[in-house]
Amino acid sequence: MKTSKLTLILLLCMIGKLSAQNAMVKRDGHFIAHLDFMGNYPLKNTEGRVTSSLDYGNGLTNTDQKKYTEKGITVYGLVKSAVLKVDWWALFGEPTEQYQFEWISSGYYDITFDNGKGKIVSAKINKGDLTKYPDLLKRFNNLAPTEMEFEIFWNMGKPNDVDLKKFKEKYNPDEKFFYSGMVKNDLSIDRGYKTIVKSGGLLFEPSGITPFATPGIRPGKGEEFLGMEKGQYNDADVKRILYWWQFCQTHNIYSFKVTKQNWPIDEMKFIAEKYLAYEKGEEEPTPKQLIAQAEEKNKNTQAYTKNDFWGDAVEEENGVLNDFFENNKRGLKNDKGRIIIPAKYYNIKYSSEMKYNIIALNENSITIFNRKGKELYNINKEPKTKVDVLFSEDGYLYTEEAGGNNLANAKITVYNISNFQKLFEDVGAWSSLNKKGIGKRGGKIGAFFQHQKWENNYRMYYYYEIKDTTLELYRKIGYPGKTEAHKHETFLDNH
Repeated sequence: MKTSKLTLILLLCMIGKLSAQNAMVKRDGHFIAHLDFMGNYPLKNTEGRVTSSLDYGNGLTNTDQKKYTEKGITVYGLVKSAVLKVDWWALFGEPTEQYQFEWISSGYYDITFDNGKGKIVSAKINKGDLTKYPDLLKRFNNLAPTEMEFEIFWNMGKPNDVDLKKFKEKYNPDEKFFYSGMVKNDLSIDRGYKTIVKSGGLLFEPSGITPFATPGIRPGKGEEFLGMEKGQYNDADVKRILYWWQFCQTHNIYSFKVTKQNWPIDEMKFIAEKYLAYEKGEEEPTPKQLIAQAEEKNKNTQAYTKNDFWGDAVEEENGVLNDFFENNKRGLKNDKGRIIIPAKYYNIKYSSEMKYNIIALNENSITIFNRKGKELYNINKEPKTKVDVLFSEDGYLYTEEAGGNNLANAKITVYNISNFQKLFEDVGAWSSLNKKGIGKRGGKIGAFFQHQKWENNYRMYYYYEIKDTTLELYRKIGYPGKTEAHKHETFLDNH
């Protein structure tokens, strides 16, 4: 009898030993897992991420390492990452399931096919190259699998102490219940459960889109969900197993794989054929496609901003501006995709909410643009100059030159962005505390900055408020020598 109890305790411990890496997350009665096929899916919440010990991709093809072949056409490389989101819960004691397959495109695919004239054609189709042909780009962006089926191998965890006590009171299980494998607790496939996911309950979407999910309950009493053969256990035993299943704290998925898949091979071939024909001049895009091509090209054309009548006639951009990058340089486009500032700058400072001019920075220069993209002012700067912009009711440009190793050469300058008027300049000044920004003084919001400099062996701190085209010094503090043990402070108003 003692041996029997000891065996039971050991078996319960084995059930409780789950790999944290492969454990499902239980949340509000739902068992949730993200089956990550290549271990690189960008999940917002990595709880429940499960990777498999099987080979790369777990049977998934059309990746950079596994080819997909159908109708004599071979493609590979399209799938960069993929995940099957699993959600299980109990409804009236029966397992309810919901699955979502998501994937992310690599932006290209390699394809090999017979052109019908006895010649084998191989090509690499890059999404970036299709921007010249919007009809083909749209087709590329709509690529999605048409069928996917999966197998999930798993075993059960253990309920908490309270639920375990309820289970024992309800069913009074003997050692056979655990030892026989009715509650399967080892990590071998032949003793674990196998849940088969068919395409019938799944929807498939293009890259990066989460498909609509449809929950479902299988026919029968749960045997199919558990992967049991018919008649393997009677209905009472299956009910008892599922009662245990729903009260477990977690379950362990130890492998999963794709068992069936279909990709739109004809569509991928069509895109490749048309692209090659357009590039070689063997076919011309239709008039509708040429119009779409011209519209796409116009989006990438900077607005006319020369200093003449036509430049002034260009409407200012009052809406949202969006960053874009080329060769690690930054530019701005409007919400229609038209270039406002070309991608020539390492940083750009602007406000989408207010009609300020735009500050574009390069190593040796600061350029001011208006909201049309017209260049207004340009000043030279030292490569290590710090630049900041204060956006209040008026915009202000704040620059700080380091001065090398000599603080006497440091310099702070403040400009009004709207007319580029120089409001302030002080040589031998620096702001190591970086004290500047928008704040309140006298109940009013304004732009403020603080700087330091040495004067007569005093380390002086000056506090300024920027008011339209003037600055007001409203406070200064002086510390004698290089210590701050004694200070002399002057308030220049009732701040």
